[in-house]
Amino acid sequence: MVQRILEDGKLTEFDVVVVGGGPAGSACAAELARGGCVTALVDADSSPHGWAGESLPPGSTSLVNSVLGPLLTKEGPHTVAHGTGASWGSDEFVITDFIMNPLDDAWILDRVAFDADARSAASHGGAHLFVARAQSHVAQGDRWHVTCRSPNGTRGQLSARILVDSTGRQSFMAARMGARRRKFDRLMAMIAVSDRPGDSRAGTSIESCRSGWWYTTPLPSGGRVTAFLTDADLIPDHRERREFWRNSYEATTYIRNFVSLPDRSESLEIHTYRADTSVLVADENRNQGPTRLPPWLAVGDAAASWDPLSSQGLMTGILMGAKGARAILDGPSAVVRWREDVALLVEEHQALQNHYYSTEDRWPNEEFWRRRRQIV
Repeated sequence: MVQRILEDGKLTEFDVVVVGGGPAGSACAAELARGGCVTALVDADSSPHGWAGESLPPGSTSLVNSVLGPLLTKEGPHTVAHGTGASWGSDEFVITDFIMNPLDDAWILDRVAFDADARSAASHGGAHLFVARAQSHVAQGDRWHVTCRSPNGTRGQLSARILVDSTGRQSFMAARMGARRRKFDRLMAMIAVSDRPGDSRAGTSIESCRSGWWYTTPLPSGGRVTAFLTDADLIPDHRERREFWRNSYEATTYIRNFVSLPDRSESLEIHTYRADTSVLVADENRNQGPTRLPPWLAVGDAAASWDPLSSQGLMTGILMGAKGARAILDGPSAVVRWREDVALLVEEHQALQNHYYSTEDRWPNEEFWRRRRQIV
C-alpha cells in the first residue's frame, strides 16, 4: 500500500478528495483514478468500517473483483459460505444450499482485511492514500479545502474541485453542509463476538422472534458473531442490556443451538450499533444561488444505509462507490442523475424490505412487528 504523507501547513491540489476509506470510498477512489482523475483518499481508521460477521451473497465475486481487483480468492483470508438457514414466518428451519447456485461464490468476510485490501487496491490503482483524519472542510471559490490531521499531529490541506463523503452513517462531511438523514425505522443491532466457533456449518443463520430477529455467522478467524436486531426504544438502558440480550437469546429455538457462549458467570460484551434504513437528504438551499457550494456527493452508507436483513449493504456500497465515480467522470448532469438513482434505489430497497417483513406474521400484536406491518 502506497501512502502519501501530509506536509505540515501545505496545500496539495487534487481533482477529487474522497473522505472515508471503507469499501465504498475505496471503490470510488479506484474508479476515479482509473478514469484519469487525480484523486486523494483520506482515511484515519485501520479498524473495520462495519461490524463483524458481514458476508457477501452469491454473485458478488465478479462485481468486487471488477472494481477492486482480486480481493476475493479461496487462498484467504475470507471463507466461502456454503449456504444460509432461516426460521422466518414459521417454526421450521429452512436451509438454502449454495452448492448448486449458478452464480459465483458467497463469502464470509474478514472485514479488517477486506477494508485494508480495498484501500490498498485504490492506492495501487493510482489514488493518493492519506492516513489522516479529515477535521474540517470549507468551500473557497469553486474548490473544497479539506483540513486533515495525521496520527503524528501533522496538519495539511487537500484542495479539490469535488468532494466525496464516504464516512458511513454519520455522513460527517455532508452533515456540515446542512444535509440531514431521513430514517425509516429505529432498528439497532446488539452484537456479541465470541472466540468459540459454535456450529460448524459455514453460513449465516437467521431466526425471527417476538421483538425482532437474530442472526449468527462464523468468522474466518474461528470465532462467531451473534446479533439481536430490535428497535432502539425496545432496548433497556445500558446497565440492563446484557441481561436483556441473554434472556432474548435463551428464548430462541435455533440460534442458541448454533452458538457457544460463556456461561452467565463470565463477562459477555454487547456492542450496540445503528442498523436502520436511512437516506441522506441534501440542503438544496446550499446547492443553488450565489452561495452555492462546489460539487459534492455521498457514497455507501453516507448516501443510504440498509437494514442488514437484505444482506446487500456492502455489495451495494461498492457498487454505489463505483457508479458515483463514473457520474463524476461524466460531468455535472450525471451527478444529478446519480442522486436520482440513489433515491430510486432506496425506494426499491424499501419495497423489498417491506416484503421480507410481511412474510413474518406470527406476532402481529408485538410492537416490533406491528410497526413493520404499518409500513407495508
